[in-house]
Amino acid sequence: MLKNVAIITGQSTTGKTKAVTLLLENPDIEVINCDRFSFYKNSSAGRDVKPLVERDEVSQRAHFYSILEPDENTWNPSHYLQEVERLVPEIASRGHTPLIEGFSGGYLRALLDANKQGGKSITYAPLFYICYQRGANFVALFEKRVEKFISEGALEEARYLHERYPNCFNVEQSSIYKPLIRYLQGEITLEQAKGDIVDDSLLVLTVQAQFVEQNPGFILVEGSEMMPEKIAETISRFLQEFDATGEISVDRKEQDAIFQSQVEIFREALKMR
Repeated sequence: MLKNVAIITGQSTTGKTKAVTLLLENPDIEVINCDRFSFYKNSSAGRDVKPLVERDEVSQRAHFYSILEPDENTWNPSHYLQEVERLVPEIASRGHTPLIEGFSGGYLRALLDANKQGGKSITYAPLFYICYQRGANFVALFEKRVEKFISEGALEEARYLHERYPNCFNVEQSSIYKPLIRYLQGEITLEQAKGDIVDDSLLVLTVQAQFVEQNPGFILVEGSEMMPEKIAETISRFLQEFDATGEISVDRKEQDAIFQSQVEIFREALKMR
């Protein structure tokens, strides 16, 4: 009987989704999305989820990606937990290993809160948090990410979604689409729209840092979009160790050093907002 489901979460532009895509090269692994934005269709420009929904050999083992129309508001953290706990036994019955990937605070919180309930057959562990390398210029990474959004069609997506789903909260209040829609309507310049997206990314960064600080137990793994292979290799090694021993041995001094570097990034992000 399956007892544990690993969670792989972390910061934007750290290569976590690319790493998960590499892990899916193992045909016995299935991944469950925990990024609310990725639930919605027609919103993949500049993001690394495309292989998870477009490659047939992968998409059948990637769950809760592009499943809702942008104006559907049927999911919330409670419903998400129910769906995960329905799906996990199905995956286990196929002899496969489920992994949960992504960061949406409310949905992730629902999973961790479930660990505190007695009599549960599923425990969400181990917990991996992919974070920036020490000394990383995270603002430059955000700016590069925004350019990627634009080059891969985010403006076209914003125009389509705004016209197709007028006054839709999930579109109009999206941290990506809201500034782009304002640009398309002539309210701000494109550079201002890009700046607004970067500012919101700083906010998300502070929320994520606080979440990890408030929820001890995460294993911190330094990453970047340039090294998804190393992230996937590290997680695979940790998962094998956990399966064999029920625990993961880490260098506590190294973990503390990584955590302190993330605290400094968090403080810097607060200053910049």
